Amino acid sequence: MEITTVDIGQDSTFPGGETNFVTASHDPYSLEVDEEQGFLYWSNTNGKILRKPLNGSGITQTVYSNGNLTKITGLSIDLSRDPRRIFFCDYREERTFYKDVHTKAHELTEYMSSDPNMRDISYFNGTLYWAKYDKPSAIAVMTEYDQNSPSFDIKETSEIEQPNQLLIIYGNP
Repeated sequence: MEITTVDIGQDSTFPGGETNFVTASHDPYSLEVDEEQGFLYWSNTNGKILRKPLNGSGITQTVYSNGNLTKITGLSIDLSRDPRRIFFCDYREERTFYKDVHTKAHELTEYMSSDPNMRDISYFNGTLYWAKYDKPSAIAVMTEYDQNSPSFDIKETSEIEQPNQLLIIYGNP
């Protein structure tokens, strides 16, 4: 499986200019970009979170590895921290974690409901959001995730059906 890049610059012919960024030995699930520090992060089906410089040079680094996790479908980054803090969830094992790039992981699952089925995770302004895949569909919210008593709430909705991905975009009007 390859992760490829495509040039969409002003003078490029789109679509075109596809380049192999990395050949992955296991299927990638989630991708996250850290433009400021210049890395692409991705999770795979082998329980790993990896990163590589955006310019394609250098080696692929393993940021996290756990052979018991095989479906890390959610991946998000707190770009305001240095070192970066990553958040990830495994859909199959129904577990959620956070970790700074060069430290051990902390599990958040114990603070969540007993049957979360969270498919994707997104970090925005100090709050964690999940897309709940199974019925009833929902958006879950956790505040103060790194405190002793985080707040966790699930808001069910009939407006979305089995969401695979959650993307939060802040538009300044």
